[in-house]
Amino acid sequence: MVKDIWLQRGLFLVGLVPVALFVFSYTYFMFKDPDRLHSEEFQLKRRSLSIVESKGGTVSILPVDLSTDPYAPTKLLADGAHKQEDE
Repeated sequence: MVKDIWLQRGLFLVGLVPVALFVFSYTYFMFKDPDRLHSEEFQLKRRSLSIVESKGGTVSILPVDLSTDPYAPTKLLADGAHKQEDE
């Protein structure tokens, strides 16, 4: 335990500075430029989609049910004609 109260407070403030800077920067970018908070993978996919759209192409999206369970049976939504079920 540190006996000097000023040294104790100084060390506390030195430890608090990185946390305060993180909270400030995250809050700042949350309101000013939220795109900087996205992952690199998301940024690359968004950029590739915008390039395709700017060239006049179309982006094909498969009509599939996007459930949260990766092992759930897939259900096609187009025309409701085909549904895969577990056997």
